[in-house]
Amino acid sequence: MKIALLSHRDGNIGHNFMAIGVEELIRRVFGDKIEISHFEQHNHFCTYPKMHPLRLIHSIPHGRLAWLRRWVNAPERANYFFNQCSDLSKYSLAIGCGGPNFVRGVGESPEMGLMLHHLYGAFSHQKVPVIDLAVGSCFPLERIPKNISSAFTSEDKTCLDRLLGVTKQTTVRDKLAHSLISELGRNAPLIPCAALCSGIVFKKWAEKNGSGDKDTILINFQYKGANDDWNQNVNPKKWSDTVRKVASHFSRSHKVIFICHSRWEKKIAKKLFPDFESYMPKTPHEYALLIDRAKAALVSRIHCAIPLAGIGTPSVVVGTDSRTWATDEIGLNSRYVKDVNSELLIEDLTQLINNKESKGFFNDTIKSTIEKYKDLFINTIET
Repeated sequence: MKIALLSHRDGNIGHNFMAIGVEELIRRVFGDKIEISHFEQHNHFCTYPKMHPLRLIHSIPHGRLAWLRRWVNAPERANYFFNQCSDLSKYSLAIGCGGPNFVRGVGESPEMGLMLHHLYGAFSHQKVPVIDLAVGSCFPLERIPKNISSAFTSEDKTCLDRLLGVTKQTTVRDKLAHSLISELGRNAPLIPCAALCSGIVFKKWAEKNGSGDKDTILINFQYKGANDDWNQNVNPKKWSDTVRKVASHFSRSHKVIFICHSRWEKKIAKKLFPDFESYMPKTPHEYALLIDRAKAALVSRIHCAIPLAGIGTPSVVVGTDSRTWATDEIGLNSRYVKDVNSELLIEDLTQLINNKESKGFFNDTIKSTIEKYKDLFINTIET
């Protein structure tokens, strides 16, 4: 059996973790002999033969020649080009490693359209069932939409309706995404993000290397408490002062390390917190060895919190938008950055550290998550 995995492997290191988690799920369901082929989600024409002219569009920077991308992706032309794709019928299943795609403006992005329609559609056109996995929402916490009409423009709804037409199944990772997709007419199960299962892989790597004492408090810091504050007027200085007080408090009894997902995070950590070690793992293996040492963490990236949960380590999650709600499904409550102070975060982290049941904290969630994805994969192929 062959399975196509549509994932994004570049950018910050957290982009890898969903694919690693899905790989682990696939092998648990179908065995180690399963053949997995990787297709880069941002190389929208990777399903075509190597010399196909559409592949030249990959060299055009995002945001350039938007008209050309839209022209290619128009339904009538997409269906014409799909007949020129390589043979994809050998795959029993295609799994798209989703992301925060339920966001206002998705219909205006030609790059998103090519990923959600053209890449997924190439497989669907050749009768390969496509699962759009772990789709999340991304709306500012001060402006959470009440319904689909307030969430999306008409272009967005057209874009998402077309996406549902080329995918056989969808899973969502947060409650807002679940509500919105229900209004679009799809019954999508709400299942923890597949990146949770990357922690299983990370734990194996760490144990093979020889796990040490869990003596570290990790902090994943972003300047505004997330990638963006979405014009909610987050005060970066107040946030950095809050984190500095938390780090100083726990440095009295633990080693505190700032774990960075990008060069920018590394640069800002060194500038704002020079008294603390900061580290940007270059590979998932390096990442695994670092997080294996953590007793607890304060994070703003959900794909720091979720792999940590996969190895059994709890986090305090802080953010600015509904992406953070994905951690609710694994038992980690999230907080809005404007609602926290150092005393509250110190109290939250201390409770996690002192929780006698923290060892194996997420075992039941991991087991149930594996079973839900197992049923989904098998049922999608059989029907």
